[in-house]
Amino acid sequence: MTSSETYLELRENLSSFLNAEISQIGKLPGGASSRNYYRIDFASPTYFPDNTVLLMSIPSPDLAMMDNYMNVDYYLKRMQVSTHRLLEMNRSHGWVDVEFKHLPTLEQYMHETPANKEEVYLKLIEFMAEMQHKCKMEAHCPAFQRRFDHEKYMFEFNFHVQKQLLSFYYNQPQHEKVILQFGDTISTFLDISYPMFVHRDFQSSNLFYDEESDSFTIIDFQDARFGSPVYDLVSIAWDSYIDQTDHFRLKMVEANRGLLCEFGIKG
Repeated sequence: MTSSETYLELRENLSSFLNAEISQIGKLPGGASSRNYYRIDFASPTYFPDNTVLLMSIPSPDLAMMDNYMNVDYYLKRMQVSTHRLLEMNRSHGWVDVEFKHLPTLEQYMHETPANKEEVYLKLIEFMAEMQHKCKMEAHCPAFQRRFDHEKYMFEFNFHVQKQLLSFYYNQPQHEKVILQFGDTISTFLDISYPMFVHRDFQSSNLFYDEESDSFTIIDFQDARFGSPVYDLVSIAWDSYIDQTDHFRLKMVEANRGLLCEFGIKG
């Protein structure tokens, strides 16, 4: 759905394309992404296996990510990493329909069940380690055709620190030059070439937690790439949506230390 498209237009377009009546459309949190996410509830049966689907709507300039999503999804399924089932893609509308899991995101679960935070996050560290072990190098997978290099780190730094934090949140754009120099120093230091699968946005709003089976499912992996094994660890230890104490962050780092040693990273 484009920024000018209304809920009514989205409903009409979906109903027409799927030849099905829609009972409800609910917008879901999407963070700072250009993509929009919707829960679509159908009033009548469709060819989908369930009457509720998750719709990811991608703006026209970013349609290339549809191919990335599909290819990385296939790769993760081969590696036995849990993702939402991909149901359909419609390039003309920029729609990706995936299975809607009737589960909370980890962010939602943590706000509802804060007493379980440490236990669940330590299990998440284990899940992340398993994912990194399973996701072996495959040259034809898009995630291994791009890496976290200086250019990518600078892009992340510019977007999150300069534009979002400094300019938008603090309204202090005059410090741009100093911030860029600082970002360049950090990006140069972090620019390593290591064949490790990196989700790139491994945080609580992109993870679903099933308390009953004690398992996790990931989404929003279309920009995955290879690089530092600690990037995803930092994403969950310094999650933007869940507060963590310094003591527990250290505990998560320690829990991950054995895996890092396996990969030859010490410190």
